[in-house]
Amino acid sequence: MSETTLLNLYRSNQIDGVILMEIHLDDPRVNLLKENGFPFVLIGRCEDNTGLSFIDLDLEESMMLSIGYLHKLGHRQISLLNLGGLVRGNSYGPAVRSVVGYERACALYKLTPMIYEAPSRIDDTYAVTQRMLDEHPGMTAVVSMHTNSSVGVVRAVQDRGLSIPQDFSLMSVVADRIAQLISPPLTAVSLPAYLMGQRAAQMLIRMLHDIDYEPEQELLKPHLVIRDSTGQARQ
Repeated sequence: MSETTLLNLYRSNQIDGVILMEIHLDDPRVNLLKENGFPFVLIGRCEDNTGLSFIDLDLEESMMLSIGYLHKLGHRQISLLNLGGLVRGNSYGPAVRSVVGYERACALYKLTPMIYEAPSRIDDTYAVTQRMLDEHPGMTAVVSMHTNSSVGVVRAVQDRGLSIPQDFSLMSVVADRIAQLISPPLTAVSLPAYLMGQRAAQMLIRMLHDIDYEPEQELLKPHLVIRDSTGQARQ
């Protein structure tokens, strides 16, 4: 939705407020709505969140948790498959924060960072995983920021004659319902999409009805759910 369309929705009284998603660190939609005094809530967050209401998953800590778990299983070559295609000027919040957390974890555990990007299509994640395996034949694990397109990673690994999790481990940041549909079911940092949507809507309702409303900011702690896609690193 363009900035002009967004403004017109408010000015034509079609909406009272909006929940913004896919937030960039310096998001022009946020700046525009702030300048015009229109009510809105974020799922995600900017770099400067002064005066803003948001709910977000702590992705930096999610990466620390994921890499720490894989390191405990003996993995020493762990790649990050990050989001691509949504990154405008390297400012897409989830992509940036994932890299920050991943690099912090690599520094803590003395691992060499291996960062790749792919759009959210199965054929793209498949192709990038093949390239990762070519460039890092000793790689034994991937942490993916992709949801259903993580299927492409599974297929690429299996087409190399590797089994998950016996030869290769895969983790993702994904909603539980999606993690359980992929075969094998994914070990994942649970993305509480329903909860985040519900809390954002509640914030917006309070904002619209309370003349003394104060901005609310909620950063959710990550929760790791261990399933069948991770195991001990192959020797």
